[in-house]
Amino acid sequence: MTNLKQKEQNKECASANIFDAYTKALQNYFNFKGRTSRYDYWGFYAVNFLIAFVLALFGLKVSSFSMVHNIYSLALLIPTWAAICRRLHDIGKSAFWYLFLPIFVAVLLGVVGFKTQNHIMFGLTFFAGMIYTVILLVWLCYKGEEKDNIFGPQVVETPRQKKVGKWLCIIFLVLPLVMILIAVVSVFSSGVISGYTKAMEQYQKNQAFQQESVLRQHVNQIQSTDAINKY
Repeated sequence: MTNLKQKEQNKECASANIFDAYTKALQNYFNFKGRTSRYDYWGFYAVNFLIAFVLALFGLKVSSFSMVHNIYSLALLIPTWAAICRRLHDIGKSAFWYLFLPIFVAVLLGVVGFKTQNHIMFGLTFFAGMIYTVILLVWLCYKGEEKDNIFGPQVVETPRQKKVGKWLCIIFLVLPLVMILIAVVSVFSSGVISGYTKAMEQYQKNQAFQQESVLRQHVNQIQSTDAINKY
């Protein structure tokens, strides 16, 4: 009985609302250990997204807000990465193997492909990164382990928090997927448009060359006729 009470006391509770989740993430600015529940992570993400979105809108009207938006985005990089690490811990995955190592390998291959002008390696790394981003987003939407694990005690969510966390996952999972789809389509379309433009330029050059050749032949014929007539 005493052990059960101790276990219940050791369990952490999710934040009361998404604004508390945002504050809690900032309080754990450099904390890459422990666990963060699905509700806490996506609550933090939602508030962070709204603030960044508002600053970006003001930045379109006032140039000084654009600088504020950039500073804010840089300042939130560390707590965001820390929250992602703790979220992976909550589903029983090591942040080193499932986050930092894949990103390091992707960046390394991307740099090598860029330096060596190996477009195939660079392109494969780009699309592999896109696929990994989708997988990571899906992991971040997983329900946390409902037990203590090697990364820390269970983070308890109320039924309402579980429901809200699930809907936040759906909303913010669809948005990045749409953005990734737009990015992929734009890359392919830019390549197609570029190829089409080059083909049209070559076609126009060939047409101009043919017209010039026909014109020269016509001029030569006229000159030959004049020469014959004079003779």
